[in-house]
Amino acid sequence: EEAKQAIKDFEEKEYLSDFTKKYQDKLDVNDTVNTISEKIDKLKEKVKQ
Repeated sequence: EEAKQAIKDFEEKEYLSDFTKKYQDKLDVNDTVNTISEKIDKLKEKVKQ
């Protein structure tokens, strides 16, 4: 019974770390997109001037 619980805990941790990695990747992508759009905005500003 204890072994079953240990396996369950381990699987949940694995799932969470997997989820965190995926989420982190999404955050990184969002950061990149934001950075790119900021750069584009700055370029547009320069063009206007």
